[in-house]
Amino acid sequence: VRDDIASLGSAPRDVSVLSARPLRLLVVGGSLGAVALNERLAPALAQLPEEQRPQVRHQAGKGRDADTTALYQQYGVVAEVSAFIDDMAAAYDWA
Repeated sequence: VRDDIASLGSAPRDVSVLSARPLRLLVVGGSLGAVALNERLAPALAQLPEEQRPQVRHQAGKGRDADTTALYQQYGVVAEVSAFIDDMAAAYDWA
């Protein structure tokens, strides 16, 4: 585990601050698992009432970000989609 990721859990967080903000969902799949997440997550999240949906950051994989973005838009789910996440420590910290 990289030091920048391992150190994320070392500082205590104020639970009241975390529970006051919307739920955050970081989506990272590997290889074939990414395809299943890309295809199924937007329609699944669309089943939730809009006010209960989490904030979403989704790593779709090389060449799959445009289709994944379109799927989120089709289902009316707001998500930040990218092919890759360069700074995983920042992404984990966000989540």
